[in-house]
Amino acid sequence: MTQTPLKCKSTPADGVRWLVDTYLPYRNLEDAVLPMHVVATDLLSGAPVVLSNPAAE
Repeated sequence: MTQTPLKCKSTPADGVRWLVDTYLPYRNLEDAVLPMHVVATDLLSGAPVVLSNPAAE
């Protein structure tokens, strides 16, 4: 797999979306075959929020 250099995006969310669209072969976390966890931050409390697909449970 040839890696494409990261492109400058207008917002951090655009960069994350580009990475997801470029490197993940699925659109939804639920479609991942291997166990997968994504850590996000609750913007109101600052607490970490762990999102997992069904294969991870």
